[in-house]
Amino acid sequence: MNLKESLNRLQTPPPAEKKLVTAETPAAMRQTTGLSDRGGGIASPLTETAYAGRTWHPAQTLTSTDGVFTFAVRFIKTIGMTDANGAPVSLEFKDKP
Repeated sequence: MNLKESLNRLQTPPPAEKKLVTAETPAAMRQTTGLSDRGGGIASPLTETAYAGRTWHPAQTLTSTDGVFTFAVRFIKTIGMTDANGAPVSLEFKDKP
């Protein structure tokens, strides 16, 4: 192999420019009515029925980032609410993983 061939092998040609396929615009979605037109949904504002009605997940012990302090925390599980129409609403929260 001569010097010219060696140099040509070191230089690689730039990759060919690839063009993206043009995406088609999706057909327009049919307009639908909201839940409020069918009598469903929640009317704002929500009002808590009673603080004593809350339920809690079991207590978890959390440790500060420096490891010096620990404390017990109970996260809310459910809260009972009433919407503006007087319908009951229950908010349910997942426990911390």
